[in-house]
Amino acid sequence: RRILGAVAVGRALAREVPEGGRIGVLLPNAVGSVVTFSGLQAFGRVPCLLNPSAGATNVLATCRTATIGTVVSSRDFIQRAKLSRLVEQMAEQVRFVWLEDIRARIGFREKMRAKLDAFMPERLPGAHADPGSPAVVLFTSGSEGNPKGVALSHRNILANCAQLSSVIDFHGGDIVFNAMPMFHSFGLTGGTI
Repeated sequence: RRILGAVAVGRALAREVPEGGRIGVLLPNAVGSVVTFSGLQAFGRVPCLLNPSAGATNVLATCRTATIGTVVSSRDFIQRAKLSRLVEQMAEQVRFVWLEDIRARIGFREKMRAKLDAFMPERLPGAHADPGSPAVVLFTSGSEGNPKGVALSHRNILANCAQLSSVIDFHGGDIVFNAMPMFHSFGLTGGTI
């Protein structure tokens, strides 16, 4: 089900940013974040995971650094996390795409196409990504000036996952509690991927 959602959401988000383009992701640690991240990957877009606790100045600096013109988020998350002021400040420089609007655009036809693509993932643009190309952009905390963007390649992420699996014997019955946010390198690679 997560794969179907990722393909459907990814295709819809792919219309917002050109292939290889960067898109900000301002979401909580939740299934919707994983679906969004996976969907962007499937369609060759580079998610840039934003830290809402960094404050408007630092978040906007990260958007400028990574040349992010579009940010995907959720109105429900923004309301619950009390981030409306942050979004107002960001909206002066970036365009927001809301997951609630994306979900409303995914009809029967899009769901059927997602099912077909889930059975033939090699047809998706992200399946043919260069291993050395950027897969995600994470940002430093900004404790020593403006946050710095760190582009991790597909090879970097797979190497991190292999390193972790060399010391932990994961299997399908494991349950993982990830307290680290996805915008953190350990939260993304060790806790999510």
